[in-house]
Formats: sequence, structure tokens, C-alpha cells
Amino acid sequence: MYTHNTNVSACNDAERVLPVKVAVRVRPVVVVDNGNSAWAATSRLRSQVTSCIEVLSDTSICISSAAAGSSNGPVKIGGGQNIANGVATGPRTFNFDNAFGPEASQADVYDTAIAPLLTRFVEGYNVTVLAYGQTSSGKTYTMGTGANMTDAPIESIGIVPRALQSLFAWAREGDHGAELRRGLDIRTSFIEVHNETLIDLIAPPQAGGAGSSIVVREDVRGNIQWTGAREAAVASAEEAMAILADGSRVRQTSATSMNAKSSRSHAIYTVTLTQTRARGGSGDRRAESVRVVSKLHFVDLAGSERLDMTQVMGKRQREGISINSGLLALSNVISALSNARHGASAHVPYRDSKLTNMLRDSLGGSAQTLMIACISAVEANAAETANTLKYASRARAITNRGGVHMESAGHTSTEEVESLRATVLRLKGEVR
Repeated sequence: MYTHNTNVSACNDAERVLPVKVAVRVRPVVVVDNGNSAWAATSRLRSQVTSCIEVLSDTSICISSAAAGSSNGPVKIGGGQNIANGVATGPRTFNFDNAFGPEASQADVYDTAIAPLLTRFVEGYNVTVLAYGQTSSGKTYTMGTGANMTDAPIESIGIVPRALQSLFAWAREGDHGAELRRGLDIRTSFIEVHNETLIDLIAPPQAGGAGSSIVVREDVRGNIQWTGAREAAVASAEEAMAILADGSRVRQTSATSMNAKSSRSHAIYTVTLTQTRARGGSGDRRAESVRVVSKLHFVDLAGSERLDMTQVMGKRQREGISINSGLLALSNVISALSNARHGASAHVPYRDSKLTNMLRDSLGGSAQTLMIACISAVEANAAETANTLKYASRARAITNRGGVHMESAGHTSTEEVESLRATVLRLKGEVR
């Protein structure tokens, strides 16, 4: 068991402004028949409609508001050009840090949007990658956190396995290192939020056993902590991915009319990197050692759902309502932080859900955060697509502030100082 503290440092390097970055990925239209007639019918219908999305450049996307308006009435997307009474009357263009069209590969997404964040992570910054979008928009595929991830062909491997492979290539000083570098410790945890209950996916509770022991609380300085989840030490990408795959298999999923394996929970896979570094001028016989702790959160959100389209009942319907409630709380946090950026004074409702409470450091806190907004291009989903783009655009207005988190680790010999200094100098050059 361990305590996760979003502000673990006793002393920090100078804080930097860390704007929230946003990438949008358009899922290609596919026809899937898994024996579920409703799913097959919905997929065939989607394959026949016109796309409502056009990728204009590597940073901009245009949505046809006429298409959005054809799905259960007009969609209010607010602001921008061609707006009458708050209702879009013409195409709307959104600008983001990255825009990936249907032809973009998993490698394209990783190399462009994720690799630079991994560099920040090994430098000592906290990093969050957040996948957001409606159900069946490609979030879990993009993240690479599906239960069958270990069997995926190379071109289909998602960003989490790719990040783990890159991290351990650096940690082992290249592909031929047998052990982690001296002074490094890497651990992982895996948590899901299901019906407002926190569940440890590394050590899930047994059926009929005690409930969740994970607790989220705020300390006297306003820092958010969660305690009670297991943290596993890992020495290779294979070990880390095995934990990810095992946890994904026990994560709550179910078939709906829109998704053959719909995530019924929000999942947070965390990698904690602890590095021992030396501080002190050249020639110091007893230089001070500092421990640098950084956390990399991969957040795979359950997709927003329209119950009339997913056609779920009973338990799954209640799950859908809980999912939508958590996402509504998240959108309210994004809206409040975006308004604050523009001078408005507003309460940020982090405590409205377990999800937003846990993500406080990622949105408006001290982490370098990337939101990947996954969208569908087909007209049947235009309303949800417009909504996703709206909140992704608002998230881009959020600014975090953070630095490298350090705590004292005693003193180090001259030989250790030189080794640690060499390690620090290689950080940027070896992570690609």
C-alpha cells in the first residue's frame, strides 16, 4: 500500500507555466458485427451517413453544424462565427495543439503528442494524459489499455505500452541494459472509478469481500492524496504491461448497442518514477542528494452516453447515468477553470465527483496535462462530437503551474555525484 500525494516535494525547482494541451483524434468509420444485432445495425447505419468532420490541418478541425443539428435538434456550441441566438448556423472551426485525422496511426499520435511529455516526466515533472470523448470513439484503442493489448499487432499498440517501452529503454540505458540504472525506482498503480467507488485493479476486492479501501482526502495544505491502493515495483516494460493487461481484464466492461466492449468505469494507470540526484558544486566531497519523484497518469475515461442510443437497461443503465454524472462534473470543472482564465471569479467544483477530486492536480494544478479528445465523424454522433470539441476547446484555455518535485535524500559520495550528474545530462537525449 502507498500514499499518493500530488505535492510530494519538500523543495521544488522554480515553477513553470504549463498550459493544458489538447489533441483531437477522429475515429475512422468501421463496420463491426460481433453477433449483437443492435450493434451490427448501428454500425451499418453509420457507414452510410456523410461525415460531419473535416480535418483542415495538423492543428484544426471543422464540424458541419448543419450535420450536428440533424441529430435531435440543433447543437449549441457557443462563440465563434455564424452564431445566431447561441445556435450554430454554419460550419465551426476548432483549433488545437494537434489534430489527427482517420488516417493517423498509433505511432503518429505517440511520436507527435506523447514522446515530448515523456521527456518532461523523466526530467521530474508530473504528467497526465487524459482520453475524453463519447462511447465508441476510440479512447481505449488510442490509450492501448484494452484487455487484449498484449496480443495487438505492432501497428495497433497504443500510447501507454509505447510510453512504457520508451521509459524502460531509457531506464536501462538502452535496449541492452539488464538492470535499471542506479538511483532509479519505478512503480505502477491501477485504479478504476466505478459508480463513484474506487477499486484497485492490481489487487481487486474478492466477490462478497470488503469494499474499497482507497480513500481520497485533502491535507491541511490543500493537497489531494489517495491512500490504500497497491503500488507494484516493476523492472521492465513487460512487467508493467502485464499489470496493465491484468487490470484491464478485470475492469468493468459490457456490450451496448454502440460498443461491443464498452468501458463502464474511468481508469487511471499511474507510473511513479523516483530518481536520486546529486546537488552541489564540483569538488564537493559530501554533496547533497535529492530524491526527485514524478508521476505519469494515463486516464482512460468511460465515454459519455445517450441512453436512447446505447439501449442499456437495469444495472448498465445505472452505470451509464453514473458515467454521465462524472463526466458532467468534469465538464463543470473545465468550464470553471476556463472562465477563470478569462477573468471570471468562479468556484471550481472538484468535490462533485471522485473523478474530478482525483484529477485536481491535472486540471488547474501542477501537472503537465494533455487531453486527447476522441471523436466520431459520422452524422449520427454529431451532437456528441460537437460537445466533445466544445469542452476540449475550453480545456485548452486552462493553465497549470508546476516544477520538478524534490525532497532531501541525504548526502552522496564523489563517485556517486559524478555518476548521477552524467545520468541527468543524458535525460533529454535518450528519451525519444
